[in-house]
Amino acid sequence: MCGIAGIISSKPLCAGWAKNLQNMEGALTHRGPDDFGYFWEGCTEDRPQKQIETNLCPRLAFAHRRLSILDLSSAARQPLVRGGGKIFLTYNGEIYNFKALREELRKKGAAFHTQSDTEVLLEAYRVWGIDCVKKFRGIFAFALADLYQNKVFLARDHLGVKPLYYLHKDQTFYFASEMKAFLKVNDFHPEADFDALSQYLHFLWIPGTQTGLKNVAKLEPGTILTIDLADGSTTQQNYWSPITQNFSSHEDGIELLRSELKRAVQEELVSDVPLGAFLSGGLDSSLVTALMGPAKTFSVGYSKEDLAYDIVADDLPYARKLSKTLQVDNHEILLSPNVSELLPKVVWHLDEPVGDPAAISSYLICETAKQNGLTVMLSGMGGDELFAGYPRQKALKYAAYFRKFPHWFRTLIDDTSSHLPAAGKSKKAKMGRALRKFLQGIEQNPIDHYISMETYFPFEHQRKLVKPEGPFSKIQSQFSGEYKNILNEINRLSSLPSLKQALLLDLLTYLPCLNLAYTDKTSMAHSVEVRVPLLDIELVHFALARSENSLLKWRRGKLEGKWLLKKAAEPFLPKEIIWRKKAGFGAPVRSWLRNDLKEMRHELLGKNGLGARGWFQGKEIKKIEEEFLTGKKDHALKLWMLMSLELWAKQYLDYKT
Repeated sequence: MCGIAGIISSKPLCAGWAKNLQNMEGALTHRGPDDFGYFWEGCTEDRPQKQIETNLCPRLAFAHRRLSILDLSSAARQPLVRGGGKIFLTYNGEIYNFKALREELRKKGAAFHTQSDTEVLLEAYRVWGIDCVKKFRGIFAFALADLYQNKVFLARDHLGVKPLYYLHKDQTFYFASEMKAFLKVNDFHPEADFDALSQYLHFLWIPGTQTGLKNVAKLEPGTILTIDLADGSTTQQNYWSPITQNFSSHEDGIELLRSELKRAVQEELVSDVPLGAFLSGGLDSSLVTALMGPAKTFSVGYSKEDLAYDIVADDLPYARKLSKTLQVDNHEILLSPNVSELLPKVVWHLDEPVGDPAAISSYLICETAKQNGLTVMLSGMGGDELFAGYPRQKALKYAAYFRKFPHWFRTLIDDTSSHLPAAGKSKKAKMGRALRKFLQGIEQNPIDHYISMETYFPFEHQRKLVKPEGPFSKIQSQFSGEYKNILNEINRLSSLPSLKQALLLDLLTYLPCLNLAYTDKTSMAHSVEVRVPLLDIELVHFALARSENSLLKWRRGKLEGKWLLKKAAEPFLPKEIIWRKKAGFGAPVRSWLRNDLKEMRHELLGKNGLGARGWFQGKEIKKIEEEFLTGKKDHALKLWMLMSLELWAKQYLDYKT
């Protein structure tokens, strides 16, 4: 993996472009500490440069930070240049089928000088044009300049595993792997996009192309953005979307799934540097580990004090048992009470506001992996989104039954839920939280209900939270921008079962904008590449073509998620791992907020923190705190979100060069 950046204009770049490019590249050093290079229009040498000719005024210039994983030689340095400097590429990612593509390209006359997938990408473009992206199985984000066509192409992989941001400023187009690079651009003054921040409050992450900053956007997954150097105009083409795939309802296919799982994992083991794996003891990470063979694995655990107080799963017993069964070298990481030091670092690396504390765990795992000499890690991410593993996906099915009950019975259940405890670890408290979440929006259509189950500050609650005269008060709609477009597209697929619609929504929003986003940023913070074999594009196609009944089945009186994946895993894993109750990848936030983060909570949410921004009603924030501290309501994630938002604002909105 690497870091990429560049500056593009239809007119010669003015003084200062070289400094801007160098500063952007420097902001991405953690993504590629092994090497760096530049290339620009008019460069007199046909290879990447270490120094920029500042006396030139090109229309475009690229930078690259290298994390060496395949072909460690200097021949694979980037930006990669061909055609006498007329075609050049800066690329971040891995193309797993690059060897097969290289042989196919050789038959068409292509010549290769390295063993890297970067060269395969560039030669694929020269033979097939920008449609070459449709042939790639992998994870990638790149910018490719073709001065013969007078165009620049930016592209991102099918599911958005690798990030790509862009900024339009003063008729100049900037791009980078991470948004923080734009803070280094001269005269760029970051401004809050309050529509995006309202989405953050609603979801805990920002959907679509918005980022939290005005004029800064992220390229959508499965998209090619084309810049015409003649006039600076841009067009976007969606080359892949789960919405346009085959939705036939095939039953089962267990043997085919096993075969595809083996292929995907083995394909992603190709590396010239050491690799390991996340191991939570859950189905997805355990399955990937089992298919890898001998490896170093990493698991997160919590202190006895945190486990005694918090509502968080203890993964270590499962990880320990599995590591012995598979005979892997497992490393246990205890989340010690130094979160107040970690949180600002993690928020900085995340780029956008993200309210999921799982980012802390991911950050620590990758830090420890790097300390143990690893550069590549495999993750089980994607199994829940593809094969229906989240509780809310089962809740959709339960809701269909629930709506058939008489009105008096539904009212009775609603009344019962209001009398159950809202906080604590007791069975009644857990039942109360789950029931209230399930009933939230239950009378709406299935997809709106699905969204309601994963909201934190719903739009109507935001009205109480925000200041009437503040910037959030101007937000008129709960959903906006690309998220609204995606919802409209999914609603048009009315013939699909609601579960399949929900899975599509997660693949298009929740997966790239939250899970994949924090995984990339927290891993690359330590120069570690994370690969996600369960999101291999052929596995995605397989899952999309399965019936709803293949994903969810009744077992022992309740719905069992990921049925097909669990059956496929039977030859590789113990039953207690396969049929273990779903446990999220989280953190003991409730304990942290009362202990290690107590002072930071006061500082960030008080009158000198979030209270000084004029965004929210101080009394409402105080009420949320008090209800949490007295055990009246479980507002832990809301407080974490607000603290993360203030830390992000300090680091990005208040940024000073």
